[in-house]
Amino acid sequence: MRMTAVVARRDARTLWQSRAVVIGAVLLSILIAVRLWTMDPQVTGETPGHFVVIDPGGGVPEPTTVVVYDLSRLTPVLCSFVAVGCGAGTIAGGKQTGTIRTLQSLPVSRSNVVVGTLLIRLASAMVVVLSGLVTGAVVAGFRFGTIEAGSYATFVLATLLFVTVLTTLAVSVSAVVSTRLRAIAFSLGPFLIASVVGTDRDVPLPVRSASPVQPYQLLVTRSHDQLLAVPRIEYAIETGRIGSTANPRALGTEILVAEAPTYLTDPGAVIILACWIVLVPISISRYRREDL
Repeated sequence: MRMTAVVARRDARTLWQSRAVVIGAVLLSILIAVRLWTMDPQVTGETPGHFVVIDPGGGVPEPTTVVVYDLSRLTPVLCSFVAVGCGAGTIAGGKQTGTIRTLQSLPVSRSNVVVGTLLIRLASAMVVVLSGLVTGAVVAGFRFGTIEAGSYATFVLATLLFVTVLTTLAVSVSAVVSTRLRAIAFSLGPFLIASVVGTDRDVPLPVRSASPVQPYQLLVTRSHDQLLAVPRIEYAIETGRIGSTANPRALGTEILVAEAPTYLTDPGAVIILACWIVLVPISISRYRREDL
């Protein structure tokens, strides 16, 4: 544990000197602030191609509902770039520059290197995302006059869990490839593909559930009762629970009366996201066998 702390402190100094976290937090805050300040508050929610929709039968959408709905369409891509920026080039970059060899001259195991680096990179990614979302709450408060703290906090927690998964994947990839460029390519590429495939309603439901994107957006819908999860509605339609004439492409004001299968429940979504942590021991095992 002491050696893991040594690695973490060393990586934290590197991050502080590069100002990467500060720059990332400022850029994300500006992007979210501009988006919320210029967004159209008259969104109807009947937007195909997304897993989060505003209940068209739930009355006039509240400001918090509109804010969360709009940001939930951006966060999969934004968090992908944050995770890659914070985690993809870490260990792989050290292999290229030779700093990993210097570090390994100390009584530090390779497990210490991966775990210590992961902890600092997770913390940095969370700081960047949290800065952006807090700025978003402030801007939304000025823009709409109010923001529902409890609902927005639920959305923030779901987003932090999501970026934790992506950063863990980015650091794990960085541990098993040899160059920074490969680490970025093998992280960002799959993340962006998952952002598309994970929300493609033509992909089978169980396959979509394995992507971090769908479980994340299912958790987002629990932040406000005016938000609906399309996969749950689709499941109800497919099982015939809401009428034989229902059209899965036209959500309309159909009433959801069927429970989703286990892997789509909120605990199931959390478990799916948590399962991605298994890549850490796999990457450590691969890293131990690598010749530096």
